[in-house]
Amino acid sequence: MPDLLLVVLPSLFAIVLIVLLIRMTGIAHPVVLETDVPVEKTIAEHFEGARIDRIIRSADKFGALVYLNNAPGLVLVRAIGDRMAVRALNASTIKSLEGDGMSLGISLHDFTWPKMHLDFTDEAVRVAEESAIHAAIKEHAHA
Repeated sequence: MPDLLLVVLPSLFAIVLIVLLIRMTGIAHPVVLETDVPVEKTIAEHFEGARIDRIIRSADKFGALVYLNNAPGLVLVRAIGDRMAVRALNASTIKSLEGDGMSLGISLHDFTWPKMHLDFTDEAVRVAEESAIHAAIKEHAHA
């Protein structure tokens, strides 16, 4: 047991030190969705020729729901560190939608991204977006 501590503790200390140095030096530049621009760039990178109908950014500025005029129709974008993750949403990728107050939980059939929360400015906006997601999924399921 003491031999294990001689290996684990210095490694743990080194990891903590590296994380602190990265934070203190400002090397890490996490993406924050203050405007639609990063979302538009990400959609252009992932879906060439896609035409954005509208973008709904989460109040926490780390997620967005993107409605496209063409396939795939509905896309979820999430800021993760200094990168963006993108998932096309359809009837087979969404496990469930759970609205509560101003928050909408989206459960996905995705091992790497099982759930996402979008926060809205008020409950009426959340209800409208939840209905719009259901409608968009149905529309593109028949297209």
